[in-house]
Amino acid sequence: GAANSALPYLSPEQIRSPGDLDTRTDIWSLGAILHEMLVGWPLYHADNTAAFLAMIAADPPSPITSMRADVPRLLESVILRCLQKDRTTRFATVADLARALQPYAPPECQATVERIVRVMARGSTVPSPYSRPNSAMVHVRSHSAGPRSFESKPPPKRASTFRWGIVVGAVVVLGAAAGV
Repeated sequence: GAANSALPYLSPEQIRSPGDLDTRTDIWSLGAILHEMLVGWPLYHADNTAAFLAMIAADPPSPITSMRADVPRLLESVILRCLQKDRTTRFATVADLARALQPYAPPECQATVERIVRVMARGSTVPSPYSRPNSAMVHVRSHSAGPRSFESKPPPKRASTFRWGIVVGAVVVLGAAAGV
């Protein structure tokens, strides 16, 4: 079925125009993975592939906080930004996403976040996994697109360790593998 394949991680642009992809497609996939890890099931559910693809292309994602009250709303806003249908409103690079997730990552992931940011700041180019042979490397400039309220406040402090901290750490590591 659709839930047992790569379909849950396809971005809207992979459905609409698969010949015009860039690294922001990976940002979508990382957001879908993080959403799924936090709520326990894929972002979308459907009985058939056509319905599944239509949901990815058109339906907004379910708010995480409606299913997990312990997830900070600011973390939810980071994930929902990854899942924007219009890729120009997503994070432009894995470094931008890593910076936004950093306040929620466990201490052992802080060095990984710093490495991602440092490598991307040097102007490194990131090969697109969707490039044709002999095509140029893809570099998406970092820019401020959309609201960044999640970056202005630190996450609330709590005595207990949230499971989502481990999940965020896993996504930071996945992002490092995808983007660096």
